Amino acid sequence: MEMVKEIVDFYQPDYTKTLFVSNFPSSLSSANIQERLESICSAFGLICGIKCFENEPSKDEGFASAQYAFVQYYSKVAAIQAQKELNGRWFIGFRAMKVNFANPKNKQAFKMILPLWKCYDLANFYLGFNGWSVNIVSLREVDQTEDSLQDQKSLQQLKIDNLNKPDEKPSKQIRCMQCRIRMAFPRYSDIYAIGDGLAEIVPNTNDPGNLSNIVNSRAKSTKLAYQRACRDAYSQLLFVILNNGKLYIEIFRQESHNHFCELPIAEDLFDNQVHVNVLKEELQDEPEPACD
Repeated sequence: MEMVKEIVDFYQPDYTKTLFVSNFPSSLSSANIQERLESICSAFGLICGIKCFENEPSKDEGFASAQYAFVQYYSKVAAIQAQKELNGRWFIGFRAMKVNFANPKNKQAFKMILPLWKCYDLANFYLGFNGWSVNIVSLREVDQTEDSLQDQKSLQQLKIDNLNKPDEKPSKQIRCMQCRIRMAFPRYSDIYAIGDGLAEIVPNTNDPGNLSNIVNSRAKSTKLAYQRACRDAYSQLLFVILNNGKLYIEIFRQESHNHFCELPIAEDLFDNQVHVNVLKEELQDEPEPACD
């Protein structure tokens, strides 16, 4: 039996997948450093992001320049390999890079879902461009309360203001677009993920009765609801990578999933499908932090 090498999810990488890189030549700009790091570090795995920073030069610290960078990988294994191969062994401008794992002072207690375009990159990297597909199961206009809309934003890691204030007024009804999608994987026919998205229809205040404005506002809300549904589906995926290089997909669905969105599904839609490897997590009371 092959052993599990690692598990990759669709959440923002933490400090265990983030490298701190320093000892750059002072003659290089931040743009040049970022370009070279991307060329060097991408050989070890898919990169989530590279950020360069500048601080006051300090002789005591012995840095060659005041610049340093953080390199984030989606894969912990890739980050470990890059740190071993690059630390003190790879030169940029006749200076050996210093590469260590980041050690943040304040470690985040909650994980944030990746932006949708990064979800696409990660899925394409491991599954290929034809390795997954999305079908819209249901799309309709609904009336939702402000509380329900806030619940949806919380699940999508969006900023929430004034949540659950004791003195808040009764929630009013808000017109929204509600979308449910089914994400399937051709090579894993018995596995799929259901994602739900909700987006408020914001009318144009200048001319709310104009037909063109009504159509545009609904189109924007439909697109946003679809994107949120896709992110919701991606948040349930776990890529299990074995030592032999094979990949399996697990579905990680929270018990609180879909409590805000109850859409009808055709009874015969999943007649030939079987749920497998569904993991459950206890409901967490605390809301997740907002994306930067």
